[in-house]
Amino acid sequence: MTIIKTYQQYLDYIQEFRESASLNSLHPVFRGHAKDTYQISPTIVRDGLSFDKVLEFEKLILSKFKENIKDKYIGEIALNLPDDPSDPLYNWYCLMQARHLELPSRMIDWSMDHDTPLYFAINNEKYHGVDGHIWILASSMGNFDNLNGDPEIIQKYRDSYHHINAGQLAQGDLVKIDPLNPEKILLVHFPYNAESMNSQFAERRRAIQGGKFMILPNHLLSYPVEETIAGSMMHKIIIDGNSKAKILEEQKKCIIINDERVLVPIPTTTKILLNKIESDTRMELGIT
Repeated sequence: MTIIKTYQQYLDYIQEFRESASLNSLHPVFRGHAKDTYQISPTIVRDGLSFDKVLEFEKLILSKFKENIKDKYIGEIALNLPDDPSDPLYNWYCLMQARHLELPSRMIDWSMDHDTPLYFAINNEKYHGVDGHIWILASSMGNFDNLNGDPEIIQKYRDSYHHINAGQLAQGDLVKIDPLNPEKILLVHFPYNAESMNSQFAERRRAIQGGKFMILPNHLLSYPVEETIAGSMMHKIIIDGNSKAKILEEQKKCIIINDERVLVPIPTTTKILLNKIESDTRMELGIT
């Protein structure tokens, strides 16, 4: 297990990993946590609800989110949405916006940028002195021929996982998939619209974080990602707890990174509306 104690050591490891991944036609994405004991699971399941109640919660909170959209705005912020609510991708766009507006979801954030997850792992002083970690997923765009390892596991990975870079060509595949009931583990990336991104709050957050979304199928919702077939393609590095303050100082000397940059604050009036959407959903379903 690699233990990171300096920022340069982290950069060297990531560069080596990227070069190796590129040779095998893999595309690494990253996720960081302040505590090494943290497991990757969707926010929608973290209340310990029954499976049926999770699905009810998910459908109802999406419905209430859509009910509160007015002319592509939720509160005072613009959303990136299709013009027609009957568009087959409308739910996909709504769910992605809602996730970056911090509503519970089955969508799990990963980052194409290695610095953002490192910052999430080291910035909270409460956990300085506590080991954190970075997970790296060696994701495949469908070329499984160059993957190394047990052929049986690779075949299971091929059967259970789908990476969609949802540009114009790939969106034809995405419209066939119900985001509330996909058959496979999905890793989805929507392209950014640079011209409108600044006015679209959730998109700005996603772009700054280099965000991709992992979506778990129903039969895997209650399992940490590490315990799914995707976990067999993940690599973990430990961030030494006693070195976090030093690594953070070194990182900030090299790049501009802070809470306001990676987690742009949600405007107060919109946050109040989002909190009401969640609390009303919980009340209607009897979830405390």
